[in-house]
Amino acid sequence: MFTPLTFTAFMYNINMKRESLSQESYEKICKAENTPVHVICHCRCVSNVAVLIAKALIKEGFDLDLVLLRNSCLLHDISRAKPDHAERGYELLVKLGYLDEAAIVREHMRHNPSSSCEDFTELDIVCIADRLVLEDCFVGLEERMAYVLEKSKDNLEAIRIIRNKKAELKIVLGKIEEKVGKTIEEIILEGE
Repeated sequence: MFTPLTFTAFMYNINMKRESLSQESYEKICKAENTPVHVICHCRCVSNVAVLIAKALIKEGFDLDLVLLRNSCLLHDISRAKPDHAERGYELLVKLGYLDEAAIVREHMRHNPSSSCEDFTELDIVCIADRLVLEDCFVGLEERMAYVLEKSKDNLEAIRIIRNKKAELKIVLGKIEEKVGKTIEEIILEGE
């Protein structure tokens, strides 16, 4: 039995071709949600990084939806200025009909990218790209995690968790680099 939300999601996936989020629609959503300019710039950078990584993986035979990926990255922090931004963004996007994007936005803060490179989803790529970008710049894993560790310097448990997440992500990035035959930095720099 379908609940109204799952029925809507079901109908959306069957009856609608996913379209790239237009600049006008994106600006309207950002304005309605009072998304700060620096967050919009961050989301755009994450989107660029994610698409470059995904394109490199697609060349190696991976099946990734670039439109879903781009839209999800642009929207992943749409509600970042508000408490519990991932859940708030999810609720907003469901109301707007961006159901697949909403599901990714909801999970992006707590999701750990698959350690099996073969199973990558758009959610994995959003999370990877988000963890390589600081504000509106691609900085790579080391600099991004140094920034996060500095913010948590007084919380020993948070530091332990961040270090573990960094080690896990380093393995994932290594698998991407092995599949593609290039470093993440090379993928990004060649794509710019």
